Amino acid sequence: MDNREQDNSSVEENPSEADILAKRIISMEEEVFTLKGALMKRNEELQASRIMCSKTASHLSTVERQLELAMRAGR
Repeated sequence: MDNREQDNSSVEENPSEADILAKRIISMEEEVFTLKGALMKRNEELQASRIMCSKTASHLSTVERQLELAMRAGR
């Protein structure tokens, strides 16, 4: 096998390797897209939980003030 034949055979092998790498990139891009979607969903759930916690804390403070006023009035 002369140098020209060796060069041709390595060129033929490279597209195969390139195809494999391209498929891996596509697969990784799909995984990143899926993970970003899951992260966005979790962030939305976290934000909803924070809002609920804030509302609950506010309601608790109001009830505590009402209780304190009722206890003072009852003395």
